[in-house]
Amino acid sequence: MTGSPHARSRARRRRGAAWRPILGAVVLALLVAALPVLWLVPASPGGVRVGGVSIEWWYGGLLAPVAGWAVAAWALRGERDQPDAADAPGQAFAAHGELDRAGAESTPSEPS
Repeated sequence: MTGSPHARSRARRRRGAAWRPILGAVVLALLVAALPVLWLVPASPGGVRVGGVSIEWWYGGLLAPVAGWAVAAWALRGERDQPDAADAPGQAFAAHGELDRAGAESTPSEPS
């Protein structure tokens, strides 16, 4: 593989990170689905009180939202910071009339 080690590691991260949002969505769906399961399970384990409040409230009001935030942050980690191909170092193309890296105009000026 050619290119700098930095570019190779960035490409590896992009390939490896493709599954992260999918897994995050699955985990978030399971977190949402767990509360009705607490209501439907025989013997009603969600009705057990801990600290004067039912386990259903602890799960639906505290545990699931905090876990959901953490899963979403993990699943979307680095999505904003990954540059597009045009923004990557060494890949910039000068637009019409702008100076390129060599300091020359990218398009010749019109004769006067």
